[in-house]
Amino acid sequence: MTGPSVPPSRLLWLVVLVVLMAVVLGIRFSSRPELAPLRLEVGMSAPEWSLPNADGRLSSSSQWKNQVVLLAFISIQSNPNAATPDASRAQLVALKSLAVQNKTLQVVVIDASQLVTQKNTSQSEQQNFSSDWQLEPILFLQDTPDLSIIKKYTVLELPTTFLMDRNHRVLQRWTGRTLPATLALAVQEALK
Repeated sequence: MTGPSVPPSRLLWLVVLVVLMAVVLGIRFSSRPELAPLRLEVGMSAPEWSLPNADGRLSSSSQWKNQVVLLAFISIQSNPNAATPDASRAQLVALKSLAVQNKTLQVVVIDASQLVTQKNTSQSEQQNFSSDWQLEPILFLQDTPDLSIIKKYTVLELPTTFLMDRNHRVLQRWTGRTLPATLALAVQEALK
């Protein structure tokens, strides 16, 4: 006794669908394999880095020793045709609120738009964004053209946010938009 037969046209569509899913997932997970040799996880020491800000002044992670640091990788390039709000920009609102409320917290945002767009944000675009969004007191930086900071922190999607303790150990790692209350509670605990 044989089971029900599948018409060849349906079988072909099924094979095409499986191949397309494999291609899409393969691109999603392996399009940037050089970025993730070892995933930076909770409990690990955060890598050191130095980057220029929008005004060209150099900022370094070592200048915040003995401070709790909230470091977020976002994209300032938004899609005006997107059906849902931009997660990076929504995250930025929460980060700014935390920076204003917690004067002892250092909030650093790194524009990682090139991870998504494959093009660097110009210095004028970065300055305009910082001004339009009134990012003070957040320190707003851009990764290097070779994505060295993104690689060090193994950022594969945006936004990705790290909370580091006073010894620069990773306390939390969030991928995607994180609820403001979740961020606030974790920051509160870290600042104790």
